[in-house]
Amino acid sequence: MERRDIPFGYIADEKVYLSAYMEFSDRQIGEVKESEEKTIQYFLDRFQHLVQKIDELEKAINESENKGSYLMKLLHMKESLGNYDGLGDYHPLFERLTVLEEDLNVAIAKNRERNSEIKTALLEELDQALAESDWREATDKVLDVKDRWIKTGNAKKEINAELDLSFQTKLTDFFDRKQVYFEDRRKAFDVRIQKCEDYINELKSLKPKKAEPGTIDRVREIQREWRNVGELPAREKRRLDKDLRYHTNYFFRRPDAPSGSFQSRGGFQGRSGPPARTMYGGGGRPQDGARPAYSARPNVMPSPEELESNLVRKVALIQEAETLADLGTRESVDELRKLQQIWKGIGMVPKERAKEVTEHFLILCDRGQERIFLENLAANKDPEYTKKNNREKTRFKMKLIRDLLVRDEQDLQTYQENLDRLNATKQAFDKMLHNKYLNQKRKVIVKRQLLQELKVSLDQI
Repeated sequence: MERRDIPFGYIADEKVYLSAYMEFSDRQIGEVKESEEKTIQYFLDRFQHLVQKIDELEKAINESENKGSYLMKLLHMKESLGNYDGLGDYHPLFERLTVLEEDLNVAIAKNRERNSEIKTALLEELDQALAESDWREATDKVLDVKDRWIKTGNAKKEINAELDLSFQTKLTDFFDRKQVYFEDRRKAFDVRIQKCEDYINELKSLKPKKAEPGTIDRVREIQREWRNVGELPAREKRRLDKDLRYHTNYFFRRPDAPSGSFQSRGGFQGRSGPPARTMYGGGGRPQDGARPAYSARPNVMPSPEELESNLVRKVALIQEAETLADLGTRESVDELRKLQQIWKGIGMVPKERAKEVTEHFLILCDRGQERIFLENLAANKDPEYTKKNNREKTRFKMKLIRDLLVRDEQDLQTYQENLDRLNATKQAFDKMLHNKYLNQKRKVIVKRQLLQELKVSLDQI
C-alpha cells in the first residue's frame, strides 16, 4: 500500500486518514476526489471550521450570564471531536473544552447555590401570599411567585427535587382550596337568591290580602329580613332589589294616587300630588349627610356664596373620586356610588364651572366601574385568566379594551351623525339623544384612558 504523509495524517489507496492522537487510533476520514491538493485543503478547512465553532462557543459562554445553559452543548461538541472528519491538531481543542467544562461546572455550582437561596425565599414568600384573606389579592401574589419560580434555575441537586415538590404541593393545595371556596360561595349565593325569590313570591301571594290585619306588618317584616339575607352577586342583587321595591310599593300605594305612581313614605309620587320626592325618597332625612337638592326648592336661586360653597364641596368629592377610580376594587366602586348620591344632593355651582366639574366627576366614576367591568370580562372570556402572570393579563385586557373601543367609537359616530342630521334639518332638539351622545363620549374617553394606562403598565412590568 503506497502511503503519502500529509499534515496531521496520510493518504493511502486514494483514501484520507487522520493520524492517531491521544487515545484515538488512525481513522479514515474521506477519499481523494479531483486532486490530492484540493482534498487535503478541504479537510484542513473543515478543521478550521471546527476551531471557529469552538471559538464562538467560548465567546458565548464568556459573555453569557446564564453560563450553565451551555454545558450540554459543550459536552456534545467535546464528544463529537473524536469522530470529526478534519485534518488538524485535536489535542489543544480537547484541552480547551475540558477547561471550559470545569469552569462551567464551577459556575453551575455557584448558580445552584444562589438558586437554592432564591427558591427557599420564594417558598417563604409563597407562604405569605397563601396567608392573604382576600382570594383575588392572594391569587395575584401566588401567580407572581410562580412566574419567578419558573424563571429560576435548578437548586442544588440534593434539595432541588424536595423544593420543587414542596412548591408544587402548596400551589395545588391553594388552587384546590380556592375552587372549593368559590363553589361554596356560589352555593351560598344560590341559597340566598332562592330565599329572596321566596320573599318575592310571598309578597305576590299577600297582594289579595292587602286589607287584612297583619298583612302590612308582614310586608315590613319581609323588608327587614331582606336586609339580612347576606351578600349577593351584583347583577342578581340589582334585579332582586328592583323586584322587591316594585312589589312592596304596591302595599303602600294610596287608593287615590294617580295611576303609575306611589304616594307613600319612600314611594314614587305623581306631579299632581305633594312635592316630588328628591333623591332621598319621600322627603325623608337626607342620606350620606347630603343636603337636599335645590330642585326641591322651586323658584329659589342660590346665592353666590351658596354656589361657591357647593363648588368647594364638589371639588372635594372629585379629589376623593380620583383616588377611588384608580383602585379598581368592588369596594371602591361602592364608595364611588355613595359619592354620586352625595353629589346629587349638593346642588348648583357657578354656571361657568358646572359643565367642567360634572364631566370630570362622571368620567372618574365611569373609570372606576370600567376597571371592574374589564377585569370581570377578562375572567369570563378566558377561564385560565387568573393563572396568567401580570404581563399576560395586561396584554389580554389591552386586546379586549381595543375591541370594545372600536365598537364604542362606532356608536359615538352614529350618535354624532344623528345629532348633525337634526341640526341640519332644524328639527326640535332631542335631549335624550344628546344625553346618549354625552354618555357614549364618556365611554370612549374612559376606555382610551384605561388603554393608555395599560400600555404604560406593560412597559413597566
